[in-house]
Amino acid sequence: MLLIDLFLAIYSVQMVCKEQLQKMFF
Repeated sequence: MLLIDLFLAIYSVQMVCKEQLQKMFF
């Protein structure tokens, strides 16, 4: 479960970072 939670946390952070980058450049 910990590995799954860690994977989901990293995935969600990556999605947020992508959205922030799109807002900055576009």
